[in-house]
Amino acid sequence: MKIIFLSPVQKDARIERRINNIVNELSGAEFKLLYYRRDYYGEGTHKVENESLGEINHGKYIIRFFKILKNIPKIRREANTTNVFYVFSMDLLLLLILSTFNKRKFKLIYEIADLGGRTSSNLQSKTINFIENILLKYVDILVLTSKEYLKHFEALKNHDRSKNFILENKIDPKKYIQNSNDKSFNENKIVIGYFGLIRSKKSLDMLIELANQRENKIHVFIAGKFLGTENYIEKIKGLNNIEYFGTYQSPSDLPNLYSSIDLSWVAHNHQNSQFARANRFYEACFYKKPMITQVGTADGNIVDEKNLGLSIDMNNMEDSVDQILNIDTISFDKWKRNLKNLPPSAYSYTDEHNRLIGLIQN
Repeated sequence: MKIIFLSPVQKDARIERRINNIVNELSGAEFKLLYYRRDYYGEGTHKVENESLGEINHGKYIIRFFKILKNIPKIRREANTTNVFYVFSMDLLLLLILSTFNKRKFKLIYEIADLGGRTSSNLQSKTINFIENILLKYVDILVLTSKEYLKHFEALKNHDRSKNFILENKIDPKKYIQNSNDKSFNENKIVIGYFGLIRSKKSLDMLIELANQRENKIHVFIAGKFLGTENYIEKIKGLNNIEYFGTYQSPSDLPNLYSSIDLSWVAHNHQNSQFARANRFYEACFYKKPMITQVGTADGNIVDEKNLGLSIDMNNMEDSVDQILNIDTISFDKWKRNLKNLPPSAYSYTDEHNRLIGLIQN
């Protein structure tokens, strides 16, 4: 069996995790990754043969579309010897269908991690949904990283519920290790960690405001890649109680990062946040770190339901800052206790990838 993964980027934690899990669970198969380079992503650490299809820019969809079309002959050749294509974006799904139209002899798996651009009523959303609805009839397995996505796809004419497979962005317990040197909580010196892709301007504005208001009480530890927020790097350099670690390797650096903080900043306000939980949520659960989340998001809803931290409204900075500054030991200990009582299946994979492998092989 030969499996080709089609990825819109060369490095992405979720995509790398998915590929590695499939490779580890499916012995005897041949694997290959075809990807596009992007300027703000580093090089991936893939365990399989990989090849670049060229370079594309973030956004600029029309230019991107024509660049992708240039690879139709390449994909057509690859399809002649491939049993399974695993596709991570709609534009690459379109590329694959156009390349193999009426000549398809492979199983097609399509994974969707973000509903971005699909849920508005504007022309762009209508166009995306129209095209995706056509493409869905060629898909054999539709992998959704949140069950909340079902509401959207079940409204599409060509959606077949029997093809759905829910696969959240949980932690792989085989790859992640706890750090036994966890810090003790001091309500007079609260350390907040903001890790991952640093792209929420509202989050950064609020963390800076917190740091400015109570320099002796609040310390902010940021680690990851700034995207569209690079100007904030200079802003935080002048603050003694905000520290930027730089980029990091996941999962190897995570134990040290999470052991150095009290609270994980999981608050975000992008379009997809109401449908899917962030990687930070699953990591915080694994490392037993209470969270600060945005009210009304998928993360905020479960944090409120299970009492795993504090939900704030970033649209009301004054009230939110007050809520964070008033976190005390009693609340923190309750959140910590509830995190310890969470079943591992809430944040860690169990048999999901084994079941996915079964669908690939059948």
